Amino acid sequence: MEANAGDFFRHSRLGTVRVEEIGSDFVLVRQKNGNAIRLSHSEAAEHMRPIPSDGFYAFSFQKSLDADWFRENVGDVVERMMRDRRSRSIDLEEIKRELSPILSKQQRNWASWWKSARKNLLSGSRLTTDPQRKNRFLMRATGPQEPIDQLLSRVRALRDSHDLLLAAKELDLYPAPERSKAAKELADDLTARLGGLDVQSHEFAELFCALCYAANSVEGSKAGDLITSLPQKTYALMSTPPALDRDFINALSTLTKFSFPKLTDFAMALLAHASVDVASRAFSALNTEANRQSLKTRLLSWVSSPELVSQPRIELFLRKDFLRHLRQADVVKLYLRLVDQPRLWEIPAVREFLNTAEIGAAAVEDQATDLRQQLAILCSKVVSPNIRLTLAESVAEPEALLDLILTQLDADLEPAASACLPGLIPSEECSSWEELLQVVRKGYYPHVLSSLAESFKLADGDPPAPDVLIQAKRAAQLYEVAQEEYPESAEVLARSLEVLGRRLFENSTTTWVVPLLQVFHSELEKSKAALVSENDRLRKQGTDLTEGLENNRCETERLRSLTEMLKSSASADKQELDAQIRIEAYRPILMLLDDLERQAMGNGESPIRHLISMLASTLERAGVLRVGAPGEVRRFDPDLHEFVQGTQELSGTGNVRVLRSGFLLETPRGPRIIRRAAVKPQ
Repeated sequence: MEANAGDFFRHSRLGTVRVEEIGSDFVLVRQKNGNAIRLSHSEAAEHMRPIPSDGFYAFSFQKSLDADWFRENVGDVVERMMRDRRSRSIDLEEIKRELSPILSKQQRNWASWWKSARKNLLSGSRLTTDPQRKNRFLMRATGPQEPIDQLLSRVRALRDSHDLLLAAKELDLYPAPERSKAAKELADDLTARLGGLDVQSHEFAELFCALCYAANSVEGSKAGDLITSLPQKTYALMSTPPALDRDFINALSTLTKFSFPKLTDFAMALLAHASVDVASRAFSALNTEANRQSLKTRLLSWVSSPELVSQPRIELFLRKDFLRHLRQADVVKLYLRLVDQPRLWEIPAVREFLNTAEIGAAAVEDQATDLRQQLAILCSKVVSPNIRLTLAESVAEPEALLDLILTQLDADLEPAASACLPGLIPSEECSSWEELLQVVRKGYYPHVLSSLAESFKLADGDPPAPDVLIQAKRAAQLYEVAQEEYPESAEVLARSLEVLGRRLFENSTTTWVVPLLQVFHSELEKSKAALVSENDRLRKQGTDLTEGLENNRCETERLRSLTEMLKSSASADKQELDAQIRIEAYRPILMLLDDLERQAMGNGESPIRHLISMLASTLERAGVLRVGAPGEVRRFDPDLHEFVQGTQELSGTGNVRVLRSGFLLETPRGPRIIRRAAVKPQ
């Protein structure tokens, strides 16, 4: 890759970068945010394409501008975008794609911003709208920048594949008669070069795209001849660098137009391109009657091979215009494969596919789908609760699936468990009743309990059931569980038990009465035992609450006392800190006062004495009290006086002479010593 320090490039993943340094085995580039990234030469060649230093990408790299500046200078901005594309035209979608992220960061609405910017664009720049497409803008002066002969001379000297690609793009700027001959010459040269290159090289990809641009500029049938005379290569293995996205779109359009024999292979290579737009166009080219089988083969090879980690652009294969051509069995296999791929659930097309009720029901009902696969579908967090419920109703063996659900105890399966209940619970054949009752008693699946209660719901006019005794027994067991924490379900069950009892006594022979009385007697004894146990529990709970209340009262008093103590301590600490700060602040002022008093000694009524008097008055108002004046004789007080060095013997009178005044600071907690008075024995 040819580059110099300071050149600008567009990286397929990093965006706009500037080359900082080029080493023997690396290229150091810097992003706009300041991050420096070290790339190998091969990676730089594959992912980076040069951009003009006066284009929009380089301009926005060097400056951070606001939306108002872009609006006022929109003509210059759009022209820079066209320089980046080496084109004399640009679509509105391209302008929006570049500027919308910048406007969003500044919380500006694109529609209102563009309404005013468009007026500036058309009135104050060299741009105009395309007469055939109102959302396309053209340069007013559309002529080429150099004569066609000069362009050909320059092309003949070019050896770099990227430069040849740019030259092929420029052919479109010339009038048709001129450019056709030049394009034919360029295309012949490119065809010869392609024959000796590896189809997987970056150079082959650039020259191939250049030839497609040149073919578009050739008039008549010669263009088709150029395409059909392309070298016989394995185009399915062709390299598809991300930086050539727009060039590949043009190449695909050109090859489709001229019926390129290897179009299918070329489009299959583009399916793996990093750009969704490129891959989508390639898929559309393949989704025809002639080429659709290759798409099916590629998809089904992934569906049938769970060990394959990589996958095709699955969102393309989920398009309805493709799925309707697949067999239902293949759609079911695809559904089951995607249910087992959580990393693909973030793709919107995958979520929509897995939440299509018709497809999900077909997967659940399919004979090849076993119970664990059905459970995987109902467990999948990507499938919405409503769809899960719909799919559960499609299960052929609900009791077997219910047994499997009861072993999972997964809250996400509760709707599925509820869907398996209708028609199962009241019947004698339901072998899962005891397990289900234990699960509900432990608090799992609370919504299942309400579904169970509804399944026992009866009215007086309902036809009698042959297994009414089983219904009564199970309803009583469920009522025992529900009355503690689920009063609404308990109420439904109580009404059902009342109807069941009335039906047995009115419509049955005496042979039913004894078993029924046994059931009721058993439930009555259980209820009595439960009431005694509950009474004891409530009495103990009341005692515990009384003791806890007293403990809480004592703890509250203790915490209140502790709070008051902490407040008092905090207030004292604050006063101490405040006094210490004031003492430290006054000490340099007192030293200044000492200096002034020494200078004023023997000077009579000098101005310094007036200054000393003012300073002393100010200190006194601030709460600073003087302890003795120089020369004054006072009784020695060890708290207020300190001997000067070498004079620490008191006279018999205990009097001392003050050599330097001491000072006290008045505080809410009493006077604090700023400094002691310096004294000597009298």
